Amino acid sequence: MTVTSPGAGLRWPGTMPLTGAAGDYDGLLDRIGDRRFVLLGEATHGTHDFYRERARITRRLIEELGFTAVAVEADWPDAYRVNRFVLGLSADPDARAALADFDQLRIGFAEPAGCEVLLDNPGGAGESVQLLRGGSPLDAPGLEAGIDQIAELAVPFDALGVAVDGPVHFFVEVLEGGQSRDRAPREGTINLTRPSPDFERIMWDV
Repeated sequence: MTVTSPGAGLRWPGTMPLTGAAGDYDGLLDRIGDRRFVLLGEATHGTHDFYRERARITRRLIEELGFTAVAVEADWPDAYRVNRFVLGLSADPDARAALADFDQLRIGFAEPAGCEVLLDNPGGAGESVQLLRGGSPLDAPGLEAGIDQIAELAVPFDALGVAVDGPVHFFVEVLEGGQSRDRAPREGTINLTRPSPDFERIMWDV
């Protein structure tokens, strides 16, 4: 599978172009047939295009092939509230409300040391995001946040001062009333390095 833009002219063997048409995944559903389990992943985490396409596939699996369960990886207390919303058992009117227990989402960085991203009122009125170093706000063009069915944050490597192949070590924390409610990972950090400019091309090369 590959996502192409008009005029891109890129196509790798074993892939198919996605145009946004309703029949984009007809071939995939034919291959799935009567299989009972389908595992959906993505080449990167937190990328809107991947989540959008995965949601399209999931919808078709349910509506056309009769799938009745979707299993996700999440912490149980908050996932339980969301699960009740999905099953129509909660009073939450929408997904934003189902995620409203938290008033702040924080990304703390061990590398680069002293940096953090704070997303206030995620999904609510007055939602705002800022990058800080040593507690002081930084000018960060390209810093963006969005929340609907998922939460997404775009944090420019340049704003963090991280060079290509430089380390990025971070954790994600959700807070309520200034108190930490949960952290991922529970211990340590998620570690990565800043990719090169041709990272996306390499990831799609199959």
